[in-house]
Amino acid sequence: MSALWMLVAGALLAIGGWRWSLRGIDGASRVALVAVLGATAAAFNVVVPVPSIEVTTTVVLVTAIVLGTPTGVAVALVTIVGSSLGGGVGVWTTWQVVAGALIAAVGGIAGRAARADADWSRGARKATLCALAGACAAAWDVIVTVGSLASYAPTTGSMGDQIV
Repeated sequence: MSALWMLVAGALLAIGGWRWSLRGIDGASRVALVAVLGATAAAFNVVVPVPSIEVTTTVVLVTAIVLGTPTGVAVALVTIVGSSLGGGVGVWTTWQVVAGALIAAVGGIAGRAARADADWSRGARKATLCALAGACAAAWDVIVTVGSLASYAPTTGSMGDQIV
């Protein structure tokens, strides 16, 4: 029963995130860009499913750095929905939405910080972006894996308690 509640929570979170992100998207060109970036990342995840190679995190992170957090969240949601068409929907989908929103927030903060400090050298920016992308990929894996495992954890009164 908790898996069903997790799916409902994920759907509500995705709908709320989508509505919030649409307020930050200004115009048809940005919506088209969100669709293309999300579809590209989803297609890569479905066609080339390599474990721990997170195209989603990189695309969402860079989008949020350049275009802001709301646009990054929109790209994350489009990518997750597109990937779910090929990979299925489950309790992990809720945690993918959480991870995507968190990575978009980190990217938005990093983008504001980078624009505020124009004295960074090109090498420092590249190294920082690489380190941030690696950390976000690891965070994505941890959030989705631990969250999914917690969703499947037995509760009190389950059949596991009755085994002697």
